[in-house]
Amino acid sequence: MGIGTIANNGIYIIGEKLKTRTKLSIPLFVIKATAIASLGGVLFGYDTGIIAGALPQVTQDFTLSSQQQEWSVGILYLGAGLGAAVGGVLCDVFGRKRSIMGTDVVFVVGAVLLASAPNVAQFLVGRVVV
Repeated sequence: MGIGTIANNGIYIIGEKLKTRTKLSIPLFVIKATAIASLGGVLFGYDTGIIAGALPQVTQDFTLSSQQQEWSVGILYLGAGLGAAVGGVLCDVFGRKRSIMGTDVVFVVGAVLLASAPNVAQFLVGRVVV
């Protein structure tokens, strides 16, 4: 067995010089945090897939050019990058709970901007905010 191999009853680290085995335990908090972060990735991918399916209707409603279609899909990544850049700072300043509640409010604002978009500009702003 090498370093980090999986044994019958768990994951072990086996030292090269030592013959002792140390069982690694993963805290429940780490498992929950990983699951929530993974869910965020799944939802981001879901949103990317949804715009691909909705793009023909959006193009028809707003008479989008090819470049505007590209912006409609790609601008989501701009918003994600901005959110990732300020997310840690917001948590440090306001705390995790208040930051999550604040981002929930921002998401609702973005959803309202998208639902009520009369033109392409507001639609793109809503995509960045969401």
